[in-house]
Formats: sequence, structure tokens, C-alpha cells
Amino acid sequence: MKKGIEVEIPGKGILRIKHIVFDMNGTLTVDGRINNKVKDRFILLSKKVSTYVVTSDTFGRAEEAFRKVPTSIIIVPQGVEADRFKMEFVLKLGKEHTAAVGNGFNDRLMFDVAVLSACVLGREGACGETLLKADVVFKEPLDAVDFFLKPLRMKATLRN
Repeated sequence: MKKGIEVEIPGKGILRIKHIVFDMNGTLTVDGRINNKVKDRFILLSKKVSTYVVTSDTFGRAEEAFRKVPTSIIIVPQGVEADRFKMEFVLKLGKEHTAAVGNGFNDRLMFDVAVLSACVLGREGACGETLLKADVVFKEPLDAVDFFLKPLRMKATLRN
């Protein structure tokens, strides 16, 4: 069983993360392709918490990008609003133990309900509304994954 991530945030209490829901395009990948360093770190993170890549799979590369990665790939069904789907997925997992990582307009609602939200402002940019809802912002996907691998970074960034 995965241990999870637990860190005490001064002024906010103990944060216990069991699940992390990631957007794919623009968050973990650029043009549907994942950097090998990001992939390697993501594998390490998947050993600590349950990870989910929830995507509309715009480029049709989700399965290929995450082959041999111990994560769950969740494709948003066609005709379903991705923003609502992602939010409901976080709620289903349990918002009090689920972090969300994204960059797009369709990530903003899951940011509202997740215990911790992280926006990646990468080469594909980020939606302004989503950026403003984030608890923390990163310029690269590698930095976002490392943030969860090194919980003292959470403490330093989020403390009151």
C-alpha cells in the first residue's frame, strides 16, 4: 500500500495527500510528449501516492507517453465537459486527500475542490483563471513533480 505524503504546514495544519490528479497537455507534456526526466520523477512519485492523468488526449498520445509508468490514465469521454469531469473525479477520490495539477481552463474547477492545487506555467502557457486559483505555481512540470517528492518544499512555500 502506498504511504502517501504528509507534511505539517505552519498555520494550516497537517496536509495528507493520498492522490494526485494531473492534467496532461501543457502540464506534464508539451505537444503530447513527455520529457524523460519528468517521466522518471513521475514514476518515483507514483510509488508514494496514487497518480492519475486525466486528459481529453488532444494529441492521442496518452497511452504512449505513460507506457511503463504506474499511473492510471483517465480519458475524458467525448461530449463530456472536461472541467466538470475532472472536478467530479477529485471529489470521488476524496478532496481532503487529493491534490490537483494543471494549467488549462478545464482544470480550474478541480482546483476549487482539491486540498492543494498546483499550476504549471510551461511552454504551452496557463489559463489566467486557473493560475489565480492555484495554491502554488511552477514554470516547469519537473518542478511541480519535485514539489510533491520533497514535502519540505510544501512547508516552506505554503506556511503562514
